[in-house]
Amino acid sequence: MAQFFSAGDLRETAKPVVIVDWDTGEALGATSSTALSVSVGQWSYIGGETVTCNGSVAANVPADATIFELRARGGGIYFNINGLTCNTGSPGHVPEDQAEIVGPLDNLLRLQLYGAAATVYAHLMYFKEA
Repeated sequence: MAQFFSAGDLRETAKPVVIVDWDTGEALGATSSTALSVSVGQWSYIGGETVTCNGSVAANVPADATIFELRARGGGIYFNINGLTCNTGSPGHVPEDQAEIVGPLDNLLRLQLYGAAATVYAHLMYFKEA
């Protein structure tokens, strides 16, 4: 299981850090010099949807969402946070059969998506920090 962190969660420390596999608890390695320590916040799931991305379409972002996960199926998906339109020049991109988690954002108001065919789907899950 992967754990994702925002830049605000990372702090520099001079203590050695052991990297551990989340699922098995097995030590994967250690650092002996300056390392990063991490504090993890809690997320609450607040909804999800599947959007057909045949051109530029808007997702239905819940008002209290600060984090979203976007999974692309059937083709790559471009995304534009708080934008009114989206196309292949938009700043965000998730390749086919991949996923990306974005956030936490304190200004997630809308999410515009773009896919090149009626067989391209965006699977979205929305979260907020608890």
